[in-house]
Amino acid sequence: CTPFETTAILSQASIRIELDEVESDIQVELSNMNGEVYTLILSKEQLSSNRQHSGVVDFNASFAAKPQIMPLGGLKVKVIDLQLDQTSIEVLLNDGALSLTNLYFPKTPYTQLRILNAAHQSIKKISLNTVKSVWDPNLKKS
Repeated sequence: CTPFETTAILSQASIRIELDEVESDIQVELSNMNGEVYTLILSKEQLSSNRQHSGVVDFNASFAAKPQIMPLGGLKVKVIDLQLDQTSIEVLLNDGALSLTNLYFPKTPYTQLRILNAAHQSIKKISLNTVKSVWDPNLKKS
């Protein structure tokens, strides 16, 4: 399949993916130039979050031992929202009907986004926006 790919600083980003319906697995990858990759796979039945190759994972044997699985309980996913910062992701399905939060520790920020789908399923819309950091050093202290 031909993936959607873009390069951007993803350490403070909001990504919205609008679908007609999930017909086959949709894979979303966040990666960097070091080859570190965090992967989400959405199927009709579940969301899988895999951080096995996401960066620093060797501080605890169970941290990235296997992908985390979230059953969808029959939810027909039409919208995937991803809220990203340097070390975490918040995944919201259908405007928050289901959510998943995960930590990852890449050695350098993720800068590449790929969306893959073997069935050439149409994606209605993808939006990628930078989110301003609340830790902005130029903010005045009161």
